[in-house]
Amino acid sequence: MKIFILFITGVIAPKSGKEDVCIALETALKIEHGGSYIRGDLCHGLFYTTHEKKRICFHRTETQHNCPAMFPVTVDDARVRLTELVDPSSERSLELSNEILNSDNDETYFRFLAFGDWGLPGSEELLQTASKIRLKYNNGSFLDGIFLLGDNFYPRGIDVAFGVRDPQFDHFSYVLAGGMTCNYYPVMGNHDWLGDADSQLAYSMVDRRWIMPAFFYFKKWEMENKEVTVCTWFIDTDKFSETQIAWLESSIVYEKRTCTWTIISGHYPVYTAGDYAMDETVAIFRGLILPILNNHRIDIYLSGHEHQSQILKNNAFDTTFVVSGATADMRGKVVRGDEYSLWIDSEKVAFLEIAIGQDTIDLKFQKSYGGVDAEPLCFATISRDSIGRNQLSIKESRI
Repeated sequence: MKIFILFITGVIAPKSGKEDVCIALETALKIEHGGSYIRGDLCHGLFYTTHEKKRICFHRTETQHNCPAMFPVTVDDARVRLTELVDPSSERSLELSNEILNSDNDETYFRFLAFGDWGLPGSEELLQTASKIRLKYNNGSFLDGIFLLGDNFYPRGIDVAFGVRDPQFDHFSYVLAGGMTCNYYPVMGNHDWLGDADSQLAYSMVDRRWIMPAFFYFKKWEMENKEVTVCTWFIDTDKFSETQIAWLESSIVYEKRTCTWTIISGHYPVYTAGDYAMDETVAIFRGLILPILNNHRIDIYLSGHEHQSQILKNNAFDTTFVVSGATADMRGKVVRGDEYSLWIDSEKVAFLEIAIGQDTIDLKFQKSYGGVDAEPLCFATISRDSIGRNQLSIKESRI
């Protein structure tokens, strides 16, 4: 079987054989040093970046950046791509060519969103947030999960008289998650505990996208080859009892040896530069959780409670503290400051995107308003230095 590719000069050149198919695709897309090679029937070095197989990620041998191994390009797929690329009579061919040639390399293995304080019925801001998420992440198919950081139902949680039939749950299923295909991982907030807390656990059996097996729980995301593993602990900060602390410590000790990156997701912040900077409840929680974060070198602690967007870090330790509570209501506009505060926004509705690769974590605060390609409010990258300590760099958008 002969495969024909179209070079930049317009000359048609024949290629045949499995190895040639993979290398020819690389050449046709004008990619240098893509590192293509055959293993079985797969073109290694060429990987799709989405479940829909709309883009291709190229492993670059000179930088040793690896693309997601769960999206390998088969030899047959490569042949199809070559056919579509060189068939000038195919409208789909032109569409695919432009899409592939104009796409950026994507070395992300996992992508999550995280935000809290969203459970405000009638919030125009939440409607805008939900709409942008659906459009930007293709109804959730581009996401591995969404972390809900507490205060899921204002003002007093779920009504005991209604339980799982409380219409407030519709606010999740049909407003926030309407049309979405990905799973959501909630934690309890202080407002949630004012109502029927058990109903939030039971709702996992009503809407299977609502994953809440307990008030505190653990979830691991890993690739088949275990090249990247993300370990996440979801905790109940309002009832941070000795039992939960013992569970968290023992779980981290047991799981951490297999984790590339570690995240703890809760409601109360540890550090904050906002309205709760001097809050006694937050201070008590800080005293309990901070030794765990520091001793086990947790990479990220996510929280809500403050209706703001913040990034904080004590450079003596590894943990980056991220507050994402500006999704539905911006009442928390007070900025008191904190010695560990590196970036804060108290004016714009936003949600957090977390893109995790083998060597870095990218944190983006995406604006709820504006087009899907609008520049983020803030872009931060967590990387590790030569001795394994976390480094954080932040770039703020000029708006």
